[in-house]
Amino acid sequence: MDRKSRTGLDRLRARGRTAGPLHGLVVDVLPFVIGDSDDDTVRMAVSVAEGTMVHPGHAARVEQLQRVRMLAALALTLRHGGVHVIVRDEAAVREEVEAAQLIYGRLPIDVGILLPGQSSTQRRLAHACDVTVGVLDAFALDATRDQQIAVLGDGVSRQVPAAVVSDPGSVMILGINRQFEQFDKLNSEVTSVGELRNAANFARTLQDGVHFVADGEGGSPRLTQMGREKTHDTFGVVQPSGGRAMLFERRVCEAVWARRVVKTQDYDVVDGLVVRLPSGTLSEGSGFACGLRQAIEVKEGVAITDIMYPLAVTSCLEYFRRYQVVGGTSTAELMFTAELEGLFGVRVWDRRTTEEREVEQRHARDMARYLAFNQELARWDGAAGDHRNAFQALRDDLRNPSERGRAVGRLIGADFDEDQQTRHVEALDVLDEAIGVYNAVAQYGRMSLYPDHRGQYEQTLTALQDSLWADLREEISRWGCNQR
Repeated sequence: MDRKSRTGLDRLRARGRTAGPLHGLVVDVLPFVIGDSDDDTVRMAVSVAEGTMVHPGHAARVEQLQRVRMLAALALTLRHGGVHVIVRDEAAVREEVEAAQLIYGRLPIDVGILLPGQSSTQRRLAHACDVTVGVLDAFALDATRDQQIAVLGDGVSRQVPAAVVSDPGSVMILGINRQFEQFDKLNSEVTSVGELRNAANFARTLQDGVHFVADGEGGSPRLTQMGREKTHDTFGVVQPSGGRAMLFERRVCEAVWARRVVKTQDYDVVDGLVVRLPSGTLSEGSGFACGLRQAIEVKEGVAITDIMYPLAVTSCLEYFRRYQVVGGTSTAELMFTAELEGLFGVRVWDRRTTEEREVEQRHARDMARYLAFNQELARWDGAAGDHRNAFQALRDDLRNPSERGRAVGRLIGADFDEDQQTRHVEALDVLDEAIGVYNAVAQYGRMSLYPDHRGQYEQTLTALQDSLWADLREEISRWGCNQR
């Protein structure tokens, strides 16, 4: 790129930081990109950059829509200093990056590739680019992991305010209830080995169909009301909806589950360690890491490993709500307008013909039950998402030296003086315990109360959150902060 062109682009960067209309910015970048862009392409690019999902109809060319997304991404990175381009799979990542390189040519615009399995150095470099192209899993997992970094800003990702999505149906709707989790052990012992053994012994007294029901062959069991009452009576539970009581119920269910799964079919013991078998019924994730593995270890009489708690959880819906602007393009038969607008708050510009929309209506009727199920699950996760955000906001403040004192002051009504500032690591440990218990109980509560008792589930989570906040205040108050 010659000096004159570079100077012109620098001026566009400076102009992009202003609050002027995006249409003018998109038009002004056209002389700097390779290839022609007709008026229709420009209109769609502006709409995408303004936060609209566009379906141009099935007559639109793939190359035109790639140009639409790349023009929108260029305008957004000039305005915001970065943009994420999120596509459905790794093959689409390669295609999108090739299109970016072709359209941007020799422009000094860095395009990064973000894929699962990359090293932390590769991911950090990709996030630092002007335009970062990747799959949802890679973006969401990095954001979730970075919530656990001790020092704010030391993670691999950076939060940019804008995203451009290719095929929102596949990326956003079909995976709307996916959860991205970061596990770690807690510094304190929330569930003791003795409690695990008590749960295992108690599980032997429970009857299938009376005290618990199971979801299919090898599926997770749920306590019936009679099973919950027997658990509470046996162990003297005074507050059944309390966090510790719900967490112990989860341990009982895991002990029942451990009795139902089969060695050499669902799992095996290798060198004293319990391992899942790919052909079995045990899936990787919170069910196995946060207690089930340990219940099987008690059953097998091997050393009990540390329980790994979900210290950071981000749903697909929560992740996209981090962006201020989400736009994109679709060529799918299903546009999912109601879901994009109602759940994600994204505008939709559907330019398809009447005939094309009739095809969607037929397919939508076929998918109505599936979509209703996913919408209901999203509603169930609403309260949990709000509570997790409140915990995370405190965690962010504790990691930020300039906000740490004020955050603790608001929490406990005391001054957090300079001597206490060094105790923020202890505060993070206390907070992590609260978050780990909350997420473990929230997962168990949804499993045990869905689909008929959403009100009870939300009341339980609210009571749990209030209890954990009270515990946090009490613990941090013991440090001798100056009471106001």
